[in-house]
Amino acid sequence: MKEVKTTLSTEKERNELSKFIEDLISKVKTSFEVIVPKTLVDQEAKQRVTYLKQKYGGEKNFEQMLKSMKPEEVKKMYSELTQAARESVEKFLILMKFAEEKKIADKIDFKKDLDLEKNLLSLFQKKEK
Repeated sequence: MKEVKTTLSTEKERNELSKFIEDLISKVKTSFEVIVPKTLVDQEAKQRVTYLKQKYGGEKNFEQMLKSMKPEEVKKMYSELTQAARESVEKFLILMKFAEEKKIADKIDFKKDLDLEKNLLSLFQKKEK
């Protein structure tokens, strides 16, 4: 029972964090344009392809999957993957700018899952109190 409560609590925290970040990003994007370098998007897209290759059991299996798809489906998949990569990089750049402006960038541990987002949420929660 304790595991279930812990899991539910963790899920609730992740949902709260996700909503906070999405709201923050939405507000920023309506205020100004974020220029996302193509090299960062390409790098992120490449990492996502690497993840997909692992998910499908290696490069050979991934290539077989691509061959089994129609060319327009492959093109659509890569287009969606690139768009997701762009949004991810854009989100990171916005959050890092906030962290720098709030002078908490040096506290971020990128080896910890969602540490940047958690630090920003904590900062904004302190402001509200």
